[in-house]
Amino acid sequence: MRNDLSVRTHAGVTILKFSRPESMNAMTPDMEGALRDAIEAASVDPDVKVILLTGEGRAFCAGADLKAVKAGDYYEKQGKLLARADATEAPYIGRFSYFALCPKPIIAFLNGAAIGVGMTIALHCDIRLVNSDAKLSFAFPRLGLAAEEGVAFLLPRLIGASAAMELLLSGKRFTGRDAASYGLATLLDDPEPDEAAALARVGDMFDLCSPDAMRRIKAQIWESWLAEYETAIRTARKEVMESRNSADFAEAVAGFAEKRPPRFQGLES
Repeated sequence: MRNDLSVRTHAGVTILKFSRPESMNAMTPDMEGALRDAIEAASVDPDVKVILLTGEGRAFCAGADLKAVKAGDYYEKQGKLLARADATEAPYIGRFSYFALCPKPIIAFLNGAAIGVGMTIALHCDIRLVNSDAKLSFAFPRLGLAAEEGVAFLLPRLIGASAAMELLLSGKRFTGRDAASYGLATLLDDPEPDEAAALARVGDMFDLCSPDAMRRIKAQIWESWLAEYETAIRTARKEVMESRNSADFAEAVAGFAEKRPPRFQGLES
C-alpha cells in the first residue's frame, strides 16, 4: 500500500487505485512514479493476467495537483520522471510509453472525474470502461496549455479527427455516456458500477484468453503506431514546455488558487 496508490492482486488481476480521494486523486509526481513502479512490477509477475486502473472516491484522476504546482518543486520532480522515461529501452520515448510496453492488458475504469492528465493516462490504457455520470475533460486549453504527451496523437486515432478537435480545442466537459457515444470508452450498464462490474465486463480476458496471444495482439496494435508516436511526443513536449512558461498558465494557476475563472490574454471583452 502506498499513500497515493493502492495495489492489490487477486485471481490473476492487479487492481491499482489512485488513493488521494480528498483531492479527487489529483496527480503528483510521487503518485505518477508509484503508478509506473506498480505497472512495471505487474508486467513481470507471472500470476498477473490483467491490470485494472481506477480511483478511490468520486474521481479517477481530476488532473494535475495545481496546489502542488503552486507550492514548489512539482516540475523538478516531473523532470526526473521524464528522464526515467527517456532512459527506457524501447523503440520510442514517452512519459507513459511503459503502458504500451507492458505485456498485460491495462484497463482504465473511469469511475468518476477524469480531467487533464487523468484523460492522458486513460488514453494510454488498452481499454477504457466508464461510469455514465463520470465528468471528463481534456482541460488543457482552459489552463493555457498545449495537449500533453501523446494526447493529440492518440485521441484522433481513437475517435476520429473531427471529434478529437472538438474535445481538445474546447476543453469542454463531457460525460461517460458522451465518451461511449464518441467510441472513446465502453459504458458500464450497472447504475452504480464498481470494480467488480468493471472486471465482469472483461472477465473473458482472464478466464478464456491466452495471455501470450493477448500480449502479441497488444504489441501488434501499439507497434503499428510507434514511428509516428515518437515524433508526436517530441512535438508535445516542446509545445507544453512553451505553454507552461507562458503568462496564460501562470494566470490559470492563480485563478485556481483564487477560485475564479482565469483571465487569459485575448479574452478581454
